[in-house]
Amino acid sequence: ANALNTSQGSFSLTGLTVDAKRPEATVSATGHTYDSSTGTLVLSGEKFNTLDVSDGASVKSIVDWTKLTWNAVGGNTVPTEQLALSDINTALVDTAANTITVVLNSGTDIGSTVLHALTNFGNTGVGKVDTLTVAEGFLKDIFGNASSAQVDTTATIEMVWGVNLC
Repeated sequence: ANALNTSQGSFSLTGLTVDAKRPEATVSATGHTYDSSTGTLVLSGEKFNTLDVSDGASVKSIVDWTKLTWNAVGGNTVPTEQLALSDINTALVDTAANTITVVLNSGTDIGSTVLHALTNFGNTGVGKVDTLTVAEGFLKDIFGNASSAQVDTTATIEMVWGVNLC
């Protein structure tokens, strides 16, 4: 019943979008910040305009958060936290600046609460900078196509220590 009709003749396709181009967006190895007082992570990269979203639009449900892992590098062991969609409150793309501003949820067992609980989270010093592991497949366009340019990347994070007034 759902087989493709191979008989000769013409047929009409309406409402069909064919996307033949994969995005070329990448997350850079440097240029990222995290504000612990607001739970805001700013990811920097290139060609975010190829994700086929408008400037200022949400990419929360488009990118694959399971391909983003936080590494707390402050001690002898490196505790990690793989992010998930449930960790994310908002994720807005700035196509002109090539950034994605991510605000993490806070609450029991999610988002910034889990990150801040990692042993050695945010420790800084010589060789002691937290990193993100950005796996291939993290960046996708609105059609679900993974970026053709993103490769597995370890990215450093500059910690911004604000004052939490809550």
